[in-house]
Amino acid sequence: MKEHIQLLRQIRTTLVKELDGLSLEQLNYIPESHNNNIVWNIGHCLVVQQLLCYGLSNLTPYVDKSIGIKYKKGSAPEAPVTQEEVDWLKEMLLKSVDLLEKDLEEGKFQTFKPYTVGFGTHLTSIEDTVRFNNVHEGIHYGYLLALKKLL
Repeated sequence: MKEHIQLLRQIRTTLVKELDGLSLEQLNYIPESHNNNIVWNIGHCLVVQQLLCYGLSNLTPYVDKSIGIKYKKGSAPEAPVTQEEVDWLKEMLLKSVDLLEKDLEEGKFQTFKPYTVGFGTHLTSIEDTVRFNNVHEGIHYGYLLALKKLL
């Protein structure tokens, strides 16, 4: 599992670096051909990881419910985010990896409610979920890169 956590850490570090040098206006920009923006993709990665890993394990996520609603699957930006929220998202992207690693090491994931994700992958354990989450975040990294080209 350590290699999957390390990959998650690398993905998250890369996502945060992609935000460097972008203005708040660029982070909030939604091209006409899209229904979300760069910062939504960042928040979505954080929230989905929390909901899948912690929610399906009957543990309390580290993100507030209002953040979960704002960035969950099927949501879209309703208003521009502030610099404070961007900074918090960047911090939590990295911090949540450390928290997940610690919680795994401490054996906190004792139960798991099986779940089939949107494109058909069936998750039956926290290990499945951590592996799938890396794929999910890789997809959103691609979206982020595409959105950056449209700036």
